[in-house]
Amino acid sequence: MWTALRAGGISTLLLLVFTFLDAAICVLVPALLGATLNAALAKGTGSALVWIVVGLLAVGIVVESVKEVVDYSSRYRGVRALRLSLLAHLLRLGYRGQRRFNQGDLVNRLVDSSDRTARVANEVARAMTALLTSLGGLIGLFVIDYQVGLAFLICVPPIILLTSRHIGSIVSLSGDAAATQGDIATRMMDSIRGLRTIRASGTAKLEINRALASSGALREISLRIWDRQRALVWQTAMIAPLLIIAVDIVAGYRMTIGRLNTGELLAVSSYVVLAIGALQILGSAKEIGECLAASQRLRELFDEPPLVSGTRALPSGGGALTFTAVGSRIGDRQVLRDITFEVPAGHTVALVGESGVGKSTLTAIAGGVLTPDEGSVTFDGVPIGELRADSLRRAVVYAFERPVLLGESIADALRYGDETVSDAALRTALRSTEADGFVGRLPDRLDTPVDGLLLSGGEMQRLGLARAACRRARVFVMDDALSSVDTPTEATISAALQHVSRGATRLLIAHRVSTAARADMVVWLHGGTIGGIGTHRELSADPEYRAVFAIPGDAGDKQPAESTVGS
Repeated sequence: MWTALRAGGISTLLLLVFTFLDAAICVLVPALLGATLNAALAKGTGSALVWIVVGLLAVGIVVESVKEVVDYSSRYRGVRALRLSLLAHLLRLGYRGQRRFNQGDLVNRLVDSSDRTARVANEVARAMTALLTSLGGLIGLFVIDYQVGLAFLICVPPIILLTSRHIGSIVSLSGDAAATQGDIATRMMDSIRGLRTIRASGTAKLEINRALASSGALREISLRIWDRQRALVWQTAMIAPLLIIAVDIVAGYRMTIGRLNTGELLAVSSYVVLAIGALQILGSAKEIGECLAASQRLRELFDEPPLVSGTRALPSGGGALTFTAVGSRIGDRQVLRDITFEVPAGHTVALVGESGVGKSTLTAIAGGVLTPDEGSVTFDGVPIGELRADSLRRAVVYAFERPVLLGESIADALRYGDETVSDAALRTALRSTEADGFVGRLPDRLDTPVDGLLLSGGEMQRLGLARAACRRARVFVMDDALSSVDTPTEATISAALQHVSRGATRLLIAHRVSTAARADMVVWLHGGTIGGIGTHRELSADPEYRAVFAIPGDAGDKQPAESTVGS
């Protein structure tokens, strides 16, 4: 919330200033009205005071209008700052932090929670108005007659005790509602990703019911919030008039004994209404609860520690990797344990293993986007965690099974993260991945916008490979990046990539016998650890190793999109 307030800048400051002016005008008007009435009764004059009151009311109208404008500006700036900082923090989390939050929930926090949190300036202004006018009204009562002020104070504690118990409940329920909305957003995101499967299965109605399964719980929570809000409003609405009547009775008595005059009695009637203005905060309990609950959801994400990068420059070398007793966990589940092997510079190493064994997790560790829970990884002799992130990202490139094209055009997508890539390098990369043919048939070729571009899985994979191939990196990591192309095309692309990435180290996930057979070395993962290391021919003597290639492709340790791993 403090981030949102600071981001509002001058708009937030003006909102607070005009809020103070608004409260001051509200406090001054009753006193001036009382003085005007006394002057009129005593001398038959008071027109000057009337004009002062009219002028203050006119200023109040202007102040209210300006408050509306600066409130919107402050909220807009706060939303923008929260979303940008939230997105930046999310991208800094790396693989481990990102996979703690599913995509639907992240979208809900990014869109809805940030918007509700950014309303804090409005809620602060509303609270300031209520508190300042309430304080001003109370002071006015004491200045006019201390017994009238005491009568008000005596009646306030029961109201506070009666209504305050609802506040904590509303905040808690608002948090539950936000979490349920995140669950619904996650289910809807899953449905959008699975549109083809749903259509092919004819399960649209079933999926709608599944996606909206939590809507009943959300409705129940919302009704409970409104029930609390309703109880809060009617209780204060019933008690406030009783408080006003009690104070007016005391004021009337004080007038009958000559302690108050007519103008002061009029001022008391106005000031007691202002003094109970603090109860307006209780009437806004729902909005305050939603704001607090939303800020707590953002804080959960901001509290997740980012991926820490080192300060050392990239050492000289050819991309040699050394894994020493590496272990990794997902929650309470040990995915990898005691992974120890070396990848000589310039070698091609295939990672082979059954579904869910942790191959994608290991490739994430290899490129430094995931820090191992145990053990260490060195890059050309330097612990990978000590290297600067920008240097490491240039030295290690990824190609994923399901790439995402980021940028305005295909050329932007291929250069993504490295604008120094030349046109010649792009053309060479497209030829090496056999993507030049279909790209050449697109309306604007490399300048074709990626927004709305419809490509097959194999074409997308080839563009993802081209994005990696156009860079001069030391290590190429291919996370099953050729799974959607046929075997002859895979062989052609692999040979071309071997030429394009000559001298570089290649670490790839292999599901095909041909891929493993072409590698210099195979690391077979079995049961969360290393089942064997050697050439494909050597490992083929083990029937459990051979069984790996008899089952469908690895999906257990895949992520829903490459953005969860980074590139």
